[in-house]
Amino acid sequence: MQKFSWFVTGCLVGIMLCSSVALAAPVVAESAVFHYFFHGVEKTPPADQQGLVVNGRAYVPLRFVAESLNLPVDYDAATKTIYVGARIVDLVNIQPVTIRNVEKKSVSIAGTSYVNILWLRDTAWAKWDLGQKYTKLTLVTGYDSELIGAERGGKLTIMADGKVIGDTENLTAQDGIQEYTFDMTGVKQVEIQSGDAWSNSLILKAVVE
Repeated sequence: MQKFSWFVTGCLVGIMLCSSVALAAPVVAESAVFHYFFHGVEKTPPADQQGLVVNGRAYVPLRFVAESLNLPVDYDAATKTIYVGARIVDLVNIQPVTIRNVEKKSVSIAGTSYVNILWLRDTAWAKWDLGQKYTKLTLVTGYDSELIGAERGGKLTIMADGKVIGDTENLTAQDGIQEYTFDMTGVKQVEIQSGDAWSNSLILKAVVE
């Protein structure tokens, strides 16, 4: 039986071909050559990316299938996560590599509730590793007059690999929610800083893609 490296790494899509097999049943795996049609066009996978039939279920190579549909595939070994299509991540949900004076809060702004947003209070910053995998950062910021004094504003500075590439406005409670975009092409690390010792800012989303 031929051994496929793609099977070992788990890059597979399973398709049920028959009824479920009892857990105690032995594993029976056989190599198989499937015919693939994408929107009526037949495509053939590389020799090392053929299919398998395991206990009556067909397993096909994920990378071949996704790329045949013009979808990029990426694998994050650290988190054992497979991304199919555009890789979009909200940094608010990712632990920064360095962090200072940043807390998680749940707030309501203009009638909309936000859970586990980032509150940068006073002189604060958070830095994330991007690994040159993204091309754009979309930053959504706001200000909550109930959480922090309405007289205080909040300005954020964006740094890419140690260099300032832009900043936000000095938002107050009257400004509502604002959205900004920044170029992340080739960036290894992105850092978001609050303006000064009197600054208070909320990061509602920090989406990289």
